[in-house]
Amino acid sequence: MVDEITVETLEEWKYERDPFIIDIRAPEKFEAGHIQKSKNIPMNELVQQIDTREWEEPIVVVCDVGEASRQAARLLASHEAIDADTVWNLSGGYRAWKQHRE
Repeated sequence: MVDEITVETLEEWKYERDPFIIDIRAPEKFEAGHIQKSKNIPMNELVQQIDTREWEEPIVVVCDVGEASRQAARLLASHEAIDADTVWNLSGGYRAWKQHRE
């Protein structure tokens, strides 16, 4: 099970906890708009990099609406080198973030 984080809480965390925000959307969607300081690692690349990368914690995973990122967050949380309690899924995804910012 992966915990959800709200847009409002992520706003606070950006200043208090400096989360590692992973946007798993396709590069063209990321380029069209993304959360400041997020890193674009599409799902297929995430799977390839999971064993070779050092992960900064806490980790917040983002997609369009929060469904695909939930799966990606579960994948990260199940990895032996990552503390499952430090992996979060952004509830509502980038769409919720964008709507909150408007």
